[in-house]
Amino acid sequence: MRPNVELDSDGNRSITWPSNDFYYCPADENSPGVILYIGTEPNLKWRAFLENLMSLTDRFNVELVVSLGALLDAVPHTRDTPITGRASSSELLKQLELLGLRNSTYQGPTGIHTAFMDACIKGNLPHVSIWGHVPHYVNSSPNPKVSHALLDVLTRFVDLSVDLDDMKESGRKFVNEVSQVIDKQVDVKSYVNRLEKRYDDVQIPSGDVPSHDLMIEELEDFLKSQRPNSEENDVS
Repeated sequence: MRPNVELDSDGNRSITWPSNDFYYCPADENSPGVILYIGTEPNLKWRAFLENLMSLTDRFNVELVVSLGALLDAVPHTRDTPITGRASSSELLKQLELLGLRNSTYQGPTGIHTAFMDACIKGNLPHVSIWGHVPHYVNSSPNPKVSHALLDVLTRFVDLSVDLDDMKESGRKFVNEVSQVIDKQVDVKSYVNRLEKRYDDVQIPSGDVPSHDLMIEELEDFLKSQRPNSEENDVS
């Protein structure tokens, strides 16, 4: 991720660098301590980055690492957010399955989350990765509906007491706003209706997502529907 340059009211430039921030809540008689890390995926030196993270887990005697992330998918915004997960042990994976999550079977280019899990496994540190599947046709960020779904799973998995009512309401408003925009775009609305039908027909539970080939097919159909008619007819 590149730094951003901004201009103030006097026309002076300033650079804002990507940040990697840690927040710490110490343990008490009611709950264990929590370290929250919010950052960006490094472009270089992944191994050095992971060594720094692992040194932190050693320093604070971390007993469990949970990574949260999101990925674009051919899923409708009007249905429950599919959530998938990975775990470093069969015991943790069973806990995820009890929450309705399915084990991710993705293969291909990967990100820092997977590399971090691999480092945790080699360091005998339990690790869980939880992913929310975001409708690829909704480009706005953040997506409060997906954020709520991720945090809902997290709080149940680690038994945290967090009030998510405001975020849940924000997610509901977000869905309504997206639907109002899509209702004005016939092609996109038709595409979303197809996603909804497929979702309902196969009764996708949280975490049981379409196959990779089916997702690619849906994306290709969507992109074709967005081409101007002039491009389809301008053939000589």
